[in-house]
Amino acid sequence: MRNQDRGGEPALRAEAKRFVSFLVVGGSSTILNLAVVTLISILLGWPYIPTALVAYEAGILYSFVLMDTLTFRSLTGAAGGWVARCARFHSAYIVGVALTLLLAEGFQVLLRWQEVVAHALALAIATVVNFTSIRFWTYRGRRHVARPAGPPAPGHPGGAAPRATEWQRSGAP
Repeated sequence: MRNQDRGGEPALRAEAKRFVSFLVVGGSSTILNLAVVTLISILLGWPYIPTALVAYEAGILYSFVLMDTLTFRSLTGAAGGWVARCARFHSAYIVGVALTLLLAEGFQVLLRWQEVVAHALALAIATVVNFTSIRFWTYRGRRHVARPAGPPAPGHPGGAAPRATEWQRSGAP
């Protein structure tokens, strides 16, 4: 039997579709980020750092909403509430940005790579790490702790006796 996700689709195919969707959403988020930077810097004349922070937040929220409703839709039910998923998404995204900056700087300083090459490879690595962290951190399933339903029943040392289903009570074979 092949490993399948909850939708019945083979797990590897489902993850590949999620990754492609992740890339498309991320690309469109980058376009939004650039548009926000352009509009705020031209229309409002803000300095770069506050402008970039607003643009990043706009991109993060945009990405989260699209990924929550499209990319990872089949996983949202087990991943906690909207606020919890949004907070985990933010933390994963921030780790991805930090990883990109650290790797790019390391490639430039230690390997003496050009900035664009260093940044491009750092982005590629961070993209895979970001997808993995969002997939398995933001949209992780809840951990269920098995608890007995009540006091132990006679003959059942681990907990309450199992209840018969309607079908079992009807005497059906």
